[in-house]
Amino acid sequence: TATGHLVLDGTAVKNSTSAAATARLKEVTSIPVTIKNTLWTSLCFPVDVVIPANLKAYKAASTQGMTINLEELAAGSRIPAGTGFLALADADTYTDGAYTFAIATGSETEADLSRNLFTSTNVKRTGMDGVDYFALATKNAVTGFYKVTSGTVPANKAYLLGEHLSFSSGTQMLQLAIGEGTETGIANVNAENSGKAETYHDLNGRLVVYPTRGVYVTGSGRKVFVK
Repeated sequence: TATGHLVLDGTAVKNSTSAAATARLKEVTSIPVTIKNTLWTSLCFPVDVVIPANLKAYKAASTQGMTINLEELAAGSRIPAGTGFLALADADTYTDGAYTFAIATGSETEADLSRNLFTSTNVKRTGMDGVDYFALATKNAVTGFYKVTSGTVPANKAYLLGEHLSFSSGTQMLQLAIGEGTETGIANVNAENSGKAETYHDLNGRLVVYPTRGVYVTGSGRKVFVK
């Protein structure tokens, strides 16, 4: 400028006469995300992103009692900025939890986000005291949406507002279900103590005596996700 140069002071651009620093702009084409070994995370981006092939993404399509029914979004499709969704890492390929979402170019097919119940925020949201809402968490090895009392939502996260849901008074946790009858967030399997001997098979139909982390089909036909 006529008297100096422009500098960034906090969030304000000001004129300065002190020694100039060099600022360089770099094009960003992707956004890194770290997913904990619970495999689940809720997300919301300030730009359109593309669902990567090594993750599954879900919208909250409906509620049924204390269950949130999730519907998978197509890999490679575009999720618009400001949209809340869940991402699930594959248990078999999970390593350090480092994943990447490419920033969309606009040519991708938009994901089907009709009837998505997630609310989201790209900045830390405070002043939520007295608001009925649930956030993704893992407690006692069980992942679900737990009622929050802190009054704060972290930035770039999705959550569920109670006013958009149908649940019983006093409900503290909402479990996740993927598709038709696939329950998630199950901490362990113990057929010996269940009162009924349940059998478990992998997705190829092979009997599994001691299920580890992954998706199984029970003898009664239920799909379960074992953590």
